[in-house]
Amino acid sequence: MRTRWQHRRSSSNARTRGAKKHNPLICITGAVGDGKSAFISNFPVSTSYRKYLQERYPTVVDPQPIVAMYSLEGQREGPPELGLRILHGALASMGVIDDLPVYIPYRKFRDEIFPNLPWYNKYDATAEPLITVQEAVELLWEFFGKERPILLLHDKTSTIKDINQAQLVLDSLHELVMKYNNIDVIVSAFSHQYTAASAPRTPQKYIKYVQLQPLPQVQEMVVLTRKWAKYIRDRYEADTGSAMNREVFRLLTGSYILTGYHPGTMTKLASWFKECTVSYTHLRAHETGRNL
Repeated sequence: MRTRWQHRRSSSNARTRGAKKHNPLICITGAVGDGKSAFISNFPVSTSYRKYLQERYPTVVDPQPIVAMYSLEGQREGPPELGLRILHGALASMGVIDDLPVYIPYRKFRDEIFPNLPWYNKYDATAEPLITVQEAVELLWEFFGKERPILLLHDKTSTIKDINQAQLVLDSLHELVMKYNNIDVIVSAFSHQYTAASAPRTPQKYIKYVQLQPLPQVQEMVVLTRKWAKYIRDRYEADTGSAMNREVFRLLTGSYILTGYHPGTMTKLASWFKECTVSYTHLRAHETGRNL
């Protein structure tokens, strides 16, 4: 049998059951480019979160949370390595990894760093997953402080292609917020429906959904790209006398995605769209002898 870490906290004091109404699993939803990752990365330093901490822990002068931002992006097979991802995310978010001469990527942490930590002998190296989510948060309290609140920021949940993995992840996170009343969890996903389908064993009343609105520059880029694509389609059909392939038109209308939603890149693409449109208009005017 697998040897589990024996340092278990008492269910008294801050970490107790009965936190259901205080600790919903918060899910940030929105389309690609709506700013979910930006929201999550900036949330720990936001005024709203600081206010929440003061109200939640009124006897603590300046609550200092343990923050762990991470995702399972890039993991294509095997069970979710959620516990280790949380540990690695906390070390990066809390500045421990940044203080080292070279940033340690997750795989290096998993394969080379974690096996050399003093906790490693408490686990069975052949077990999958090597460390559970509960063991991970207990280690965070051991390392950063026993009474500090924990904020887990699970980004890009929708990139988990295996629905069974998604279920394991969301169920594990839900169990955490139900067991410990000083752990908050925020996840991001494309839609309410994806999260609900991925967490069938989690009552929906314990999940709070927050829909993000698209960033202004993305909305403007979408409108401009659609106008450009329609213009190109109309000119193509006028010149050739045949309809543009539907898939080609869809590719044109979605071409703004190639910018990765980087503001500077979107600005350059917008300028190029306008130049192409104007150049094409001048060319056709020259060929037909029309005045602009």
